[in-house]
Amino acid sequence: LNDCDPSSMSTLAQSMAFIVKHIEGNGRLRPTHSYRSGGYTRSNNDGRDTDSLLRNLFLSDCRNLSSRHHRHISRYNDSVMELWEKLRVKTSETANDMRPKPLVTLTWSIATTYEPLYRPRRNNHANHNQSNGISDYFAAVARSFRNRPDEFTSKQMSNLAWSAMTCGEPHPELLAGISREFVNRRRMENASAVVDSDTDTVTGTDEGNIREEHIDAVTLCTLVTSFAKVGARDEELYGTV
Repeated sequence: LNDCDPSSMSTLAQSMAFIVKHIEGNGRLRPTHSYRSGGYTRSNNDGRDTDSLLRNLFLSDCRNLSSRHHRHISRYNDSVMELWEKLRVKTSETANDMRPKPLVTLTWSIATTYEPLYRPRRNNHANHNQSNGISDYFAAVARSFRNRPDEFTSKQMSNLAWSAMTCGEPHPELLAGISREFVNRRRMENASAVVDSDTDTVTGTDEGNIREEHIDAVTLCTLVTSFAKVGARDEELYGTV
């Protein structure tokens, strides 16, 4: 991991997050622990064994397995947890040097996997260092965003807000910065827009400084939902949306 550049780190994290998201989405498929000669046997059950294997490798707390298989699978669980911890720490340390896209991708990936990965461990043996670690992570993201908010797209800001909400870390500085930047951009766009009544087109009066964004409905809904779910009564942001 120490040899990975930010782009490679974000690709790795996103790939793992997609796997976790897939098996969480297929949560109705429960592991079928069919072991024969110490191995995992396949059966014709429409791919459930594949989901079960992925669940055991990435999510399972292994309570339902025999001691021998518990030890075998646990090694993979511990390795996955250790990798996410290292990804989180390295991202925290280098957040200011990362371009927005890999930083947001890493943050989204961490948030996507945070709840399913840590939920069984919180239930079985609470680890307070994990919650402290995620708080430190979002503090680092907030500092990075504060230093260059204009480099992030509105969609990226929406993803950061969703990630903070999902991890239960409504970092005040981060959310305030996102709200302020989003609202200011819309004001600048409105102030610079001139409607040509003849062609019915909108152009910017200061195109060198104003970058009008196309913001889709999903981005707007994600942004508002993320703020609302953490109890943020940001009337200015809601009014702008």
